[in-house]
Amino acid sequence: MKDLAGHNCLQFSYQETGVNEWPVTVKGKPGSIKISGRFQADSLVSLREAAVAGMGIAFMPVYLVREQIQKGQLIPVLRESIYRDVGIYAIYPNIRYVPRKISAFIELLIKHYVKQGCEFH
Repeated sequence: MKDLAGHNCLQFSYQETGVNEWPVTVKGKPGSIKISGRFQADSLVSLREAAVAGMGIAFMPVYLVREQIQKGQLIPVLRESIYRDVGIYAIYPNIRYVPRKISAFIELLIKHYVKQGCEFH
């Protein structure tokens, strides 16, 4: 992880830790690591495309880069030591009977979430 200091790290503008840090889980504990880089974007898709173009290292949700990894356009690094699990939440009114379309949507989210996963590497 110390090697990241010498690399151009692509930065996400809306990171809750700020643009100069990546929120990560290291050895099972949540934290953050300081980074630096010359490119910043407010879109994860823009960061992915910048990484594909060779502009630097990106900390991305796995589901967003799976295809690029399979095609050999991106190579995962530090996968075992730096990652982040994130949650997805369905918020709806506290009512006695949940309409079928809401419960069906929640079931779809669960199925997709389990299949895709929502890890950052």
